Amino acid sequence: MTVATDAGQDAMEQAIQDFSVKLKDKGGVGLFYFSGHGAQINGENYLIPVSLTSAEQLESGSVKAIEIVDAVAKAHNGLNIVILDACRTNPFDPNGSHGLSRIDSNASLFISYATSPGAVALDGSGNNSPYTKYLSQSIATPNLDIEDTFKRTLKGVYQDTHGQQVPWISSTFFGDFVFRPEGAEAAQEEQEEQAEHAEEPAEAETAPNLTGVYRVSGTNPSGRLNSASVSINPTGRTVLRVTRSAIHPQVKYPISQPSGGIHNNFPIVACDSPKTFAK
Repeated sequence: MTVATDAGQDAMEQAIQDFSVKLKDKGGVGLFYFSGHGAQINGENYLIPVSLTSAEQLESGSVKAIEIVDAVAKAHNGLNIVILDACRTNPFDPNGSHGLSRIDSNASLFISYATSPGAVALDGSGNNSPYTKYLSQSIATPNLDIEDTFKRTLKGVYQDTHGQQVPWISSTFFGDFVFRPEGAEAAQEEQEEQAEHAEEPAEAETAPNLTGVYRVSGTNPSGRLNSASVSINPTGRTVLRVTRSAIHPQVKYPISQPSGGIHNNFPIVACDSPKTFAK
């Protein structure tokens, strides 16, 4: 998440650039939210930073809204949501153009305005504007798709302001997106995400290195004590040297490692001379 609060022009542009880079690197759904003053001049929308002090600097000292659209488009992802709670009167020219102008959308871009193009949004009497108030409530509602989320926001703002403010949407996005999936929908979404990001099969564990000479001792079924030496070489073949030929076939004897520890029981095949066989 990239956050900029009470930012000047440089800080705003840096935050937009950082957000663009992170979105391109990590992918997923991008969401840009701006709350503050905005104005339009000759059809161009400007987001006004706190560093702006005069009307003469409005164009050169503000951030064009189209910069945000261009920044998220660089990610080439499936969906980017741009929310502009900035359709207010120009603070430097109250008699000038009101509201923001329309920004063209595309199949991967969803733009929501706090009010319709050319209209003015209300600040409200609480900590948040009516638009932010109902938008946050709608986003927190489980299993609402993106269209219903903003439709509920529109309804809440319209009723709260008695029709003075009507939020507006610009989008041709035709996919599916839910801000807060829960229950069966959340489980299905998680399964789909896991399938998309399935990990590569784990590599087989490396077999332990058993190279060395081992002493074999044991008692065969007749009760006779026997011993032998086993040499395991790096090629994966075992040389068995039996010192006494009475070792019983198919009987497993404990093998003492060179370190003195006991390894797994190995089946020993009786023979009278050194013999090499595959493990």
